[in-house]
Amino acid sequence: MAKDQPKPTASIEPYGYYPEDEIDLSQIFSVIWRRRAIILLTLFVCVGMAILYCVIAKKKYLISAQISPGITGYGGNAPQRNLSPKDLQS
Repeated sequence: MAKDQPKPTASIEPYGYYPEDEIDLSQIFSVIWRRRAIILLTLFVCVGMAILYCVIAKKKYLISAQISPGITGYGGNAPQRNLSPKDLQS
């Protein structure tokens, strides 16, 4: 470097920092407060559509159960069965 050029100094602010770029939370909350009607309307429309879908949509689940007669209790690690030949016929 030439002697007539000043030495670069370290900057405290990051590169490209502008004070007007700071986020002001009061401005953000004031915008949200001014737009509260739109926010609430959107919320209620979405909730209403979700409820309507839940009421109208066809149920896609199936429940089935098979009951086997003859278990009279549990002893040890296995169920105790008291089956008759009539129980085994289908």
